[in-house]
Amino acid sequence: MKTNTRCKRTALAVLRTGAVWIGVLGMSSAAHAVDCASLVSVISDSSTMTAADSITPPATIGGVAVTVPFCRVQGTARPTPDSEIKFEVWLPPTLGAWTGRMKVNGTGGYAGATPYARLAQDVGDGFVGAGSNMGHDGGESATWTLGHPEKVKDWGLRAHYYVATAAKTLANAFYGQPVSHSGAELSVAVRRHRRRCAVEFLS
Repeated sequence: MKTNTRCKRTALAVLRTGAVWIGVLGMSSAAHAVDCASLVSVISDSSTMTAADSITPPATIGGVAVTVPFCRVQGTARPTPDSEIKFEVWLPPTLGAWTGRMKVNGTGGYAGATPYARLAQDVGDGFVGAGSNMGHDGGESATWTLGHPEKVKDWGLRAHYYVATAAKTLANAFYGQPVSHSGAELSVAVRRHRRRCAVEFLS
């Protein structure tokens, strides 16, 4: 498999900032459309929700302390048979506690792990926070790419899409509000870099 040295050298520096910012329009003071536990039955593109729980502080998740209440949803996206994009969406507990924004986080470099620290910060700031393992579990090594071209595509192309789609669907169900969003310029650059690296890995 052909790899690109420049991609490997710059991935950690560039991709560590990999976040997608999403703004939400049309806020109101309407009550929840559904409660937190009901979100486990929400259906999203190629994704299954596996758990939905109301979290009350103090609590520790993934080694990270959380200090505000929120609704924690866990799920997995499987756009291909070899895909396993594990994700979490953390939602402020009420519409009034929500700033009307959503942030989708990835991981740095080639690592695969849910970014719990970022999720805790996001939900503490009133965001709907979402993050994933980018389609694989492991550290900074790229050995997971060997023999798994679909996982490379998940990391480089698909993970943010499916996580963002699930997060928007969950927010809409929970708050009873549609989500209108646009990506920030930084996130566009990060996605382009990952897309280029994924293509080069597979070439």
